[in-house]
Amino acid sequence: MKTAFLRFLVLACCFTAATASAATYKWAGGKSPSKKGATPGQQGDFIVLSGPEEWSRVVRNVQRRFPGSKPWITWAVGPLKEKAASISDDDRHHEAHLAFFDENGIDVFLELWPGKGENVAELMTMWLEKFGRHPSIVGASIDLEWHRGVDDATAAAWDKALKAQNPKYRLMLKHWDVAAMPQAYAKKSDVICVDMSSEIDLAGMQKEFAAWANALAPAAVAFQAGYPWDEGWWKDLRDPIHDTGTALLEGVTSPTQEIGILWVTTRSSLTPGFDLTK
Repeated sequence: MKTAFLRFLVLACCFTAATASAATYKWAGGKSPSKKGATPGQQGDFIVLSGPEEWSRVVRNVQRRFPGSKPWITWAVGPLKEKAASISDDDRHHEAHLAFFDENGIDVFLELWPGKGENVAELMTMWLEKFGRHPSIVGASIDLEWHRGVDDATAAAWDKALKAQNPKYRLMLKHWDVAAMPQAYAKKSDVICVDMSSEIDLAGMQKEFAAWANALAPAAVAFQAGYPWDEGWWKDLRDPIHDTGTALLEGVTSPTQEIGILWVTTRSSLTPGFDLTK
């Protein structure tokens, strides 16, 4: 009986420790431009939604799956690349959307897709001077896919330029390779490092995203998931967004690390009933 009791105490302690260290999402929402699904194994097409109400529903439909999280979105401004290149700023109706996000309590990171050699600090300044009056804007997101990685000094310079516009603004950096992140600067600042990996099964994604979060801790991180490419497996989940997002947290070791999730696909004819705009 004594042995059984001791075993019970050990199991109870282990369970308590595991529960106490569980990571949670601070932010949850979507990214603009979004994609439509039904093309597993392919990149899929970017789409423009009908207006602010649809975008608000997208964000809220992701956020409500993670109670306690704040609704957020990365909102692309300026020239886009590759398949999204035909989507103009006029198509995106920035002012109408930002005003709606202001009214509906959605945090916005204005996002840039700079090419290699472009002056990111100047681009951030230009767009924030244009739209910074909107209280929904909380920072700037830089998609590094075409710019490549940044070192600590560069990230610090971008962060300084950003905070010159508003000291409360936060810098977000997106890539799929942790080596592209300014790891030392991220760990001592409020930069948010986003892993936008795809083309992998759920088990592989869990491992990769946990490694990203743990390597960068205590820096804030986020996971960009739900790509059309991966719909071949996420379409079979009971609740693709909730189940994927919950699985991605399992290997994160810090209970206090700030973590967010950004979902990419907004509607698909392949996954039954999957339309985040409704």
